[in-house]
Amino acid sequence: MIHRQGPAADIIRNASGDASWSIERREPWHVRVGSFDTIPDDAEDVVIVDGVRVWMAFIPREGETGVVVTAREGELRVEPA
Repeated sequence: MIHRQGPAADIIRNASGDASWSIERREPWHVRVGSFDTIPDDAEDVVIVDGVRVWMAFIPREGETGVVVTAREGELRVEPA
């Protein structure tokens, strides 16, 4: 599955009750490998790449031309095309 991921935020309160935010700006794309047996074979957002089913779990935005998936240092990486 390839999907977008937004920033991750966490909030803590100090002794006086003030909020302290921690915001992590992550990579915009994420790839997850697993068994997605519940996704129908004819789903419009599933493509076959070199015999592997890939679920593109996002709605394309205007001007996007796709993504490129590569393997680097034993990890799959997703980048804009």
